[in-house]
Amino acid sequence: MITPTLPLHPTSHVAYRPPSGRNQLVRKCSPRPRFPIYRSLYEVLETAPTIPFDNSARLVFFGDCHRGAGDWSDQFLCNKSIYCQALTYYLDHQFTYIELGDGDELWKSGSGAAIRQAHREVFALLRYFHRDGRLYKVWGNHDVISGEANPARQSNNGNHDRPASALQESSPDIQAHEGLLLKYLPSGTQLLAVHGHQVDLLSSRLSTLSRLIVGSFWKQMQRCGFRDPTSPAQNHAVRNRLERRIARWVKDTRRMVLCGHTHRPVFPQAGQVPYFNVGSCIYPGSITCIEICNGDIALVKWHMSPGLRDNSQSRLARTLLAAPRHLPDCANWAD
Repeated sequence: MITPTLPLHPTSHVAYRPPSGRNQLVRKCSPRPRFPIYRSLYEVLETAPTIPFDNSARLVFFGDCHRGAGDWSDQFLCNKSIYCQALTYYLDHQFTYIELGDGDELWKSGSGAAIRQAHREVFALLRYFHRDGRLYKVWGNHDVISGEANPARQSNNGNHDRPASALQESSPDIQAHEGLLLKYLPSGTQLLAVHGHQVDLLSSRLSTLSRLIVGSFWKQMQRCGFRDPTSPAQNHAVRNRLERRIARWVKDTRRMVLCGHTHRPVFPQAGQVPYFNVGSCIYPGSITCIEICNGDIALVKWHMSPGLRDNSQSRLARTLLAAPRHLPDCANWAD
């Protein structure tokens, strides 16, 4: 996983402002979890394998790709080309790829075989990462394909014959984890990488009911233009509430968290609670991710940029949405 670092050349620097209401994320909280949903994050922290890395490591985090079966409900299709080109860049530049859950849309598609068939190029690229020992998978709520509460155990203990995602069906020896604890060796700074659905009641404890509703009812309603009001990606109130819960847990444990689930990219500024979010790959025209290089963390957007000259073709652009920050600096914030 640890490879020599190459210089990065971002296309541009764009000042990134946290979404409105971010000041709510830093309010005082109890030193102990008040609700059962917080305990699940503590359980993730206790069971997550530790991944050490140093200044030579190059890591990229993607989440919420929601790769579908290639039909009208497949939200990944609109950005498939951008995603493949971004993956090729990271593969060529010796990055380690870490997927933070909901890589495959099994709630709507149901069949991992259909997803693999629709996105053969994607899985071919991911297998190259895996072949070189540069791929880690964190599972999310949409990666679950049965009633088993922990799909990581479902796919790795040999007691079930259906892996937790199309990616694991593509390469059965890939292990899915509920979380990863990344440790920056020069300073000992720790970063918990998790999907984030653990603080969402409908996506964790009531996931079986939610999966039934999304896979049958809301799949057809979305075809008519309706939005799912329970989804954090489509309901701002739900999204803000989940972000406040994660920020409260960060303050309780004094540990940085990197997650997905809400589909909104978040990159805290100096003095703010170190809650990071990779965003998603489903909004037409662009995808977002988090990079760590030389011990610096950055929020990156990949998108198609118009040609510089008349009649010139558009090109893929990599844009920094915020100035990179050193990981040890992120770990120091004011309550």
